[in-house]
Amino acid sequence: MPGGLAGLRRLIAIRVTTDLAGELRRAIAGQHGEPAVTALMQAYHSYAMTHPLRYAALPQAPLPGDEQLMDAATLLVGTIFEILADYGISDSEAVHAARSVRAIAHGFASLSIAGAFRLTEDLAETQDRLLTLLTDGLRNWPGAKSD
Repeated sequence: MPGGLAGLRRLIAIRVTTDLAGELRRAIAGQHGEPAVTALMQAYHSYAMTHPLRYAALPQAPLPGDEQLMDAATLLVGTIFEILADYGISDSEAVHAARSVRAIAHGFASLSIAGAFRLTEDLAETQDRLLTLLTDGLRNWPGAKSD
């Protein structure tokens, strides 16, 4: 593994990915369906807002061949797959859905950190509506089980 600055960045990436995965796993513990999605998304946003510099070090894709970083990333994305299983979303549809969840979580967190939401409307209300959009979409996802 690399030394110097590249090695330090790698270690930080592993730590941040592992920390975020742990936060998400704690947030969804014992929850299923919509409450789990809500908890995951709120924990993701909270982590990013509380630790914006750590969040900036979060790699969006692990480098091929880096087993430690791949393990951390697998734990992180695996948490998303767990909540998708509650909706009956599996196989390739789970990949598409996980990408969608990640895009919403990362986009909202990144824009929040950047101060992009400066209009006077309540940001918590925006987050609630975004969660409704996401959970409605997951309930109606191709292959999702119906209640």
